[in-house]
Amino acid sequence: MKTRMLLITMPWQSLWYPSLALGILSSIAREPQYECDLDTMYANFRWAEFLYEHTEGEINPEKYGYIGEDLFFQATGEWVFAPALYGTPDWKIEKYRRYFNNEDDYIISLKAHRLSNQFIRELADEIVSKKYDVVGFSSTFMQNVPSLALAKRIKELSPQTTIIMGGGNCDGVQGGTIHRNFSFIDIVFSGDGEHSFRRYLETFGGGTSLESVPGIYWRSKSGEQKTNFRPPMVSMDEVPVPDFDDYFSQLYKSSIAEYIEPRLIIETARGCWWGEKHHCTFCGLNGGSMKFRVKDHEKALDEIRYLVSRYHTLDVIFADNIIDMKYFETFLPKISQSDWNLRLHYEIKSNLRRDQIQQLSEANVVHVQPGIESLSTFSLALMDKGVGGAQNVQTLRDCEEFNLTVAWNFLVGFPGERWEDYKNIINQMPALVHLQPPTGAPRIAIQRFSPYFNNPELGFAKKKPARFYTVIFDIAEKELENLVYLFEAPPQGISDEQIGLMNAAIDGWIEAFWKGSMLIHHLAPSGLLEIEDKRIGWLDRSYALIGVTSEIYKILLSQPVRHDRISGMLKRNNIDAIEQEISISIHYLLELGLLFQDAETYIALSTGRNPFKRRLQPPSTVLKREQETEVIAAPMELAS
Repeated sequence: MKTRMLLITMPWQSLWYPSLALGILSSIAREPQYECDLDTMYANFRWAEFLYEHTEGEINPEKYGYIGEDLFFQATGEWVFAPALYGTPDWKIEKYRRYFNNEDDYIISLKAHRLSNQFIRELADEIVSKKYDVVGFSSTFMQNVPSLALAKRIKELSPQTTIIMGGGNCDGVQGGTIHRNFSFIDIVFSGDGEHSFRRYLETFGGGTSLESVPGIYWRSKSGEQKTNFRPPMVSMDEVPVPDFDDYFSQLYKSSIAEYIEPRLIIETARGCWWGEKHHCTFCGLNGGSMKFRVKDHEKALDEIRYLVSRYHTLDVIFADNIIDMKYFETFLPKISQSDWNLRLHYEIKSNLRRDQIQQLSEANVVHVQPGIESLSTFSLALMDKGVGGAQNVQTLRDCEEFNLTVAWNFLVGFPGERWEDYKNIINQMPALVHLQPPTGAPRIAIQRFSPYFNNPELGFAKKKPARFYTVIFDIAEKELENLVYLFEAPPQGISDEQIGLMNAAIDGWIEAFWKGSMLIHHLAPSGLLEIEDKRIGWLDRSYALIGVTSEIYKILLSQPVRHDRISGMLKRNNIDAIEQEISISIHYLLELGLLFQDAETYIALSTGRNPFKRRLQPPSTVLKREQETEVIAAPMELAS
């Protein structure tokens, strides 16, 4: 008789795309050689339905997503399920309340908090009634407490059911800590799961034992915790095509289906090729598997073709932490030549050339996360990002021109950062309002596995688990240190007051961008380089650049250039200019907000065409501006 297994993804898995972990494990478990009768459950749908029904529509799927994503860095989703884990209706409400930034967040989260115990009990009753032999949980980020709560209740009702857990929250020491502190979890998988899961499935027929399964924590018959060696890292070509049938089946039967526009999620690489050489100091992604591994591009294309055809979904999110640079030569050209009409979402590095960003656009990439993090070269060096501030502005400019939506935060709070760098950027933000703004300027969190976590000499010597975890979990302090992902330490870098000034400036940038700010250049039939300035906060006017000023601007459109290199680049274009001419031209271009300056490096800010923007408000609400035309003459004429 086949072993009956249920795999579950709990809140706060996104509603808008399937679980990649469940998709891969489902594909493996349903291979005919295994004695496994598998079901999967998207309990995130069930929770979103439950919230919607029991709050009369107040907590809708959009607010589910808000709790799961926007409140991530205070782990609100974990606290919401603490009553179900510990059997206490109101779990440390007053102690946790201090972590909310506003009353609305608190009210919504508290309502969910008070419903979680009922939800877990009803769901556990349903699962136990189906008499599964094994129930497995995939836990990443804010899925620990929801998963543990349901696992505990299932074990109470059905002690003979084997409970297994894996995922990002089980990597390294975290896996052993979960297994040691929550005895109702029988087996914890740590590391890449494909090899371990296959070996585990082989035990169902009785041919092998748990001792042969790599990368697991388990218990002997006497109750002693056992630790098996870590599994080998998986080659991406070994990873099967994920099975998302259950996601789409359960979505279309869901009472909240009308709110969801589903997307596919595909993995073509693991690890980070940049992180192998220069691990960004604040980044905790990849855990113990930084080594970059990439899927053969033909195999990746076949996988996309199959999944898009099977699920009739054209929005595709790549789970990769960074795009493989060889994909610009192999994968992306073939996507561009296809007639699939996809909408792709990719993580990239912000040092891409203009032609590479154009190539992304031509391959129907519509959304990128470039890891910009800052516009200060000094701060970027502290992060070991390998890019400069002007280069990041160029990325924003080129993405805007080629209609790529950019997701980024302006990170602050790095040991050794300088306020004068940020002050310089604040002063230039009004010139950037036609480019996509950051969502804000948060102080960095110390993430497990990051260099800041691993190396106290980098500036965070006195770190401890983020304080909200002590309100969420009821375990010993040392065990908590080995369990959680986010840590805190005495603040470094700029002050909270200065961060407030940063965020106020960013708020102005966001408002001006969405009111329709544009700065566009084009070459007129006369040969003049013309610039149309329609940025909020600037006079509505056009410029015609001529002479040395025009030639300098053209150079700065192509790439960031240091001041001391401009003269040589002009000479290569057969243009002689004295330093006074160059300095005056740069001065006027800066005065007009047409350049961004980072130390002695400049980049031109205008886009080469009118980018498409979604407007939050109709054009009639945009502020009226005076119309003015100005010709920027040769520098010596300006000087006179």
